[in-house]
Amino acid sequence: MTLADVASVEDSVQDVRNAGMSQGKPAVLLVVRKIPEANVIDTVDRIRAALPALHEVIPAAINLEVAQDRSPTIRASLHEVEQSLVIAVALVILVVFAFCALAAPR
Repeated sequence: MTLADVASVEDSVQDVRNAGMSQGKPAVLLVVRKIPEANVIDTVDRIRAALPALHEVIPAAINLEVAQDRSPTIRASLHEVEQSLVIAVALVILVVFAFCALAAPR
């Protein structure tokens, strides 16, 4: 599996005078950005799934690690939205049943 399998790869630099540093050591940084219509969680999951295969083909002296991952906050936000949606649906059903019970002829 290659990076091109999960992303569009361009061999270029934005600024030739930039230096990559990670935890105070020189590093090669690979910054992955999603396109607007891409699913962030799916993209992160696919990249993380590809990392073990990539780790096997690079020399052992190279340390491969994820320096920054913003997907946990996105996952937490999505979980909160799902919980709010479930609570809202339950409350709507409860209110409809309550009004139906009160409005039923006796």
